[in-house]
Amino acid sequence: MEPRLVPKDRYLSAARAAAERARLWPRAWLHAAALDLVSGPGQFVTVRLGGDVDVLVIRDAGGALRAFHNVCQHRGRRLVDAPQGALTTLRCPLHHWEWRLDGGLARIPERASFGALAEGDVRLPELPCDTWMGQVFVHLGAPDRSLGEWLAPATEALAPYGLESYALVDQKTFELPCNWKTVADLFNEAYHVPAVHPYLLGSVDETTVRTTLHGLHAEQTFTVGRPGPHVSPTEVTEALEDLVKQSGADPAGLEGDARNAPALIREGLRAQGVTLPDEALTLGRSWYLFPGQTLNVYPTSAQLHRHRPHPRDPERTSFDQLTFVRLREGEARPTPRVSTHVRPSDEPSTGRVTEDDLAQVIALQRGMRSPGFEGPRLGAHEQVILHMHDAIDRLVEEA
Repeated sequence: MEPRLVPKDRYLSAARAAAERARLWPRAWLHAAALDLVSGPGQFVTVRLGGDVDVLVIRDAGGALRAFHNVCQHRGRRLVDAPQGALTTLRCPLHHWEWRLDGGLARIPERASFGALAEGDVRLPELPCDTWMGQVFVHLGAPDRSLGEWLAPATEALAPYGLESYALVDQKTFELPCNWKTVADLFNEAYHVPAVHPYLLGSVDETTVRTTLHGLHAEQTFTVGRPGPHVSPTEVTEALEDLVKQSGADPAGLEGDARNAPALIREGLRAQGVTLPDEALTLGRSWYLFPGQTLNVYPTSAQLHRHRPHPRDPERTSFDQLTFVRLREGEARPTPRVSTHVRPSDEPSTGRVTEDDLAQVIALQRGMRSPGFEGPRLGAHEQVILHMHDAIDRLVEEA
């Protein structure tokens, strides 16, 4: 793809955001929840998707997974306020209209007073819902292909990892003063790593990033466990020692030489029962799942970043970070920690990398407003961002 300038109205314009709500988000499968949060009857998650669509994902009494518009059909009151939990019935807080977990109407106080309005099969409006590799996806419109077809390229690449055996351990939501694409841009390129994350350069070789486009989606792969060109090939950094520890190996085995890391990492992962091919043991995979998700996958962990637009303000977004760990055979699934924060610094366990990234996207959005800035100039290292904007433009600008 040729380098080009992206007009800054893509990040600032209320009209553009409205066009995305009308013509982008209702045409894509969107991540709604990790299956770990809706594993048993009555367990639910509420999430705002596509800007202004409030969605309720719930497992009904028979074990079926369902997604509904989260709104009572009486007066339009939001039906479930909590972000997650478990319920035996869906009762509106305003007048106690009550709905079954399968969406059917169960009870209306003084039902006879509503006459024909309360007769027949009155139900909560349901949305297409399906699962993929331990995740729940919802479609806000009428899908022209199944979720399996939508994510087929990623399925083929990630099948060897067995992501269903990765458990959600932490989910954080940050309410950020920036456009959703400002965040998505940064989380889909490694060009910023030397400037923003120099502490990673001893454990990740950013020059090995390879980008492959797959229809609307894209994959980036990169080598971990060895220094990039900005660091001596023998230097053992704290980040490299941490990576060796995460593999289950003893950093003492490095013996002061970073060149010993790949073999140590492979040895540690094999001891944990990881059966991936050798080359995958020191490989990171980053999948951009159109339009608003980035899934980073490693042999024993994964992280999903979800970029959700605000209902009305183009310069606000909800950014979700879901962290998963691979479970060993027979290991119980942990209870995930779920939290919401106004600022990254409010949560000490955010992680240095994410905190640094979010500080940058806030500064980026401020800069967008400058009359001296036309828009991002995107080059060869930012192919996924260019690809994303091209795809969004095609859908939004269609008649």
